[in-house]
Amino acid sequence: MQGENKTALIHLCASAGLSEEQGAGLRRYVELVERWTSRCNLVSKNDLNRIAAKHVADSWNFTRIPGLVAGAQILDVGSGAGFPGVVLALLRPDVKVTLLDSRRQRTLFLREAVEQLGLANALVLCQRVEELRNSLPDAFELVTARAVAGLEELWQWAQPVLRPGGVLVAQKGLQEEIEPLAGATIESIPMLHTISASRLLLLRKEGSSERQCV
Repeated sequence: MQGENKTALIHLCASAGLSEEQGAGLRRYVELVERWTSRCNLVSKNDLNRIAAKHVADSWNFTRIPGLVAGAQILDVGSGAGFPGVVLALLRPDVKVTLLDSRRQRTLFLREAVEQLGLANALVLCQRVEELRNSLPDAFELVTARAVAGLEELWQWAQPVLRPGGVLVAQKGLQEEIEPLAGATIESIPMLHTISASRLLLLRKEGSSERQCV
């Protein structure tokens, strides 16, 4: 592991109060991302030494969603290198995470990550999110997205697969203006222990549900 990533990961584990087992899993994951990036550009070259300080730290923030309950079904849209989906599955073995990406090379990496990290609670799909409208309607209590698309487009994708009362969680810049969106109530929460100047936006699908994750 690169020195900068090792130092940042130690800092994150201490700041976030992660266990030794969780820290070991994150180390294996970062090492896997580093190896694959050398041949298929999982993260940009500029971010290679910031995998832990930026990408993993950002992803850890998704575990802070208030009231995230055991057994919650989560869809990670445009999962790419697995941020935040793999980190969510690793740190929250009590939830079920579907890692969705339409690019074959990325899904090959995700499948290896799931296998190498022993993530029995994670499933990898090589599809476009629009294709899930018919196969998995109202299937998820949480949809996560990081650096995928604009908020309005994300909300159009997420609505059909979210249960009533379910939530889209999207990472967006602090300066990005947020317009009201039909069918959603919006909440913003700050991000901690990361170098990213971002926040998490929570868009709740209007309607009632017996089981809500946030």
